[in-house]
Amino acid sequence: MGSLPDLTTFPSLRELGLHHNHLNGTILDNLGKQSRLERLYLGHNSFEGFISEAHFSDLTKLKFPFNSYWIFSPQLIYMNMSHNQNQWPYTKFVIGVLLSPTIDLSSNKLEGEIPSFLFKVTHLDISNNMFSKPAHFLCTTNNRNLSILDLSNNQFLGELPNCWMHFEGLKILNLANNHFHGKIPNSIGSLLGIEILDLSNNSFTGELPSSLKNCTKLKFVNLRDNKLSGQYRCGLGSSHPDLVVLFLRSNHFFGSIPSHLCL
Repeated sequence: MGSLPDLTTFPSLRELGLHHNHLNGTILDNLGKQSRLERLYLGHNSFEGFISEAHFSDLTKLKFPFNSYWIFSPQLIYMNMSHNQNQWPYTKFVIGVLLSPTIDLSSNKLEGEIPSFLFKVTHLDISNNMFSKPAHFLCTTNNRNLSILDLSNNQFLGELPNCWMHFEGLKILNLANNHFHGKIPNSIGSLLGIEILDLSNNSFTGELPSSLKNCTKLKFVNLRDNKLSGQYRCGLGSSHPDLVVLFLRSNHFFGSIPSHLCL
């Protein structure tokens, strides 16, 4: 327990690992004076408050940072600031990433606008936060290298944008436990490599899009606890030889279960 200590007495630090502890309080500005720091791990604590430019202005060598003002070194590979109580201020965000990093911002108290540059990564997890606006930001991005997108356990609302052709490289899409409504867009069938699709516990309505038959690599599909309706005839199962788990419960489907699902 306790707060992050004054690190100015360690000017030669190159790696600092304080993750998975019970540290709390705010992060001191003098962290930004550690100009030699390459790896910084502060996840899974109870830090809170805002992160400003002063915290990270001189950390130009970071490869594995904990950073919330988004001024990143071109060497950035992986960022994990999950499981804290951080918020971001309404300031402009800047990024200098040349590689395609993994960014995990899950389990914080983040809300408001989502910076578009976050979608330039290969793996983005912003689950378990407080985002509550429509997901129009998805259509302002075009990243065919994004393989994992987790927006679950937030308060996103509105209809799901029909622009999934921008994310053809997705393998895992988790939108569970939000407030999405309306029909599942037909462009979801553009995700030809998707293996895991979780849209559970929203308010999606209408029939399943026939384009799902194009997603032949699906292994796990969770559509339970929505308001989906119609006969089950989208081809899920017959076109998906690797499908192992299919949840359809708590919807408004009717008719008989196709025999190919029972084999």
